[in-house]
Amino acid sequence: MNGPDVGEVQRLVVALGLAAARSDTASMADVLAGVDPDTAGSVVLGLAHAWVGALDAVMERDGEQDPRAVTLALLQEQALEVATV
Repeated sequence: MNGPDVGEVQRLVVALGLAAARSDTASMADVLAGVDPDTAGSVVLGLAHAWVGALDAVMERDGEQDPRAVTLALLQEQALEVATV
């Protein structure tokens, strides 16, 4: 069984990022229109990895000795906060 095309997933992730940076929700919806569930799942994973990588980069830029530990702490705090909503 073949999974989603890696190139397609990468193009979707970048297109969604560009649309989000422009606050263009209509374009984001257009990008996702007709995307099969397996590819959509891969896009979500790609976006999650990019998000964590961006947090790590900010923590590293800010001089944190263990950027991933700080990222994990921030995300755990957020997870607790949304779990109580």
